[in-house]
Amino acid sequence: MENALDTIDRISTNTQFGSKNLLDGSGKAAVEVPEAAAEAAAEAASAGKDSKSLAFQIGANRGQMVSIDLPSVATTELAKGVSNQSGFASLADVDVTTGQGAQDAMAVIDTAIEEIAVARGEMGAFQKNTLESNLTSLRIHTENLTAAESSIRDADIAVELAAFTRNQIMTQSATAQLAQANALPKNVMALLASQ
Repeated sequence: MENALDTIDRISTNTQFGSKNLLDGSGKAAVEVPEAAAEAAAEAASAGKDSKSLAFQIGANRGQMVSIDLPSVATTELAKGVSNQSGFASLADVDVTTGQGAQDAMAVIDTAIEEIAVARGEMGAFQKNTLESNLTSLRIHTENLTAAESSIRDADIAVELAAFTRNQIMTQSATAQLAQANALPKNVMALLASQ
């Protein structure tokens, strides 16, 4: 049992994104916190939950952000407040050496599992409904932008091809006129020589 608790603590301590710990409940990140994230953190604090919020920039403009509250999954934070006769304050305090302790531990562990499942469900829903739908929208926007750029390039090529053709016709016309102008003195000389 102690090994399982140590493993949970190790995972919650070492789970990182970049250099930020995600699951330790520290919540001390030097990022701009949008109003929605600040409200979520205040709500979590007023409910007695130790958590932090991650904010994601999802739009091109400043302030187009969404956030998700990440609860701490450290054993000292899981299953807080579960009433039991053994006096376990959280999952970290579980002791199964007595019959009552084992019975109370089951209630604490069940609550901890439920808290983890709820957190996973919220993160999964956030990923699916917010991040993935935004990603799909951005991919469509990129595709439309690429198509528009291609149309503009095609129009530019058509304009340049028309200008090139016009210049080529004018060059050929000028060359033909120059050839006729050069031939005129020869024709005059040929007429005079035949007389």
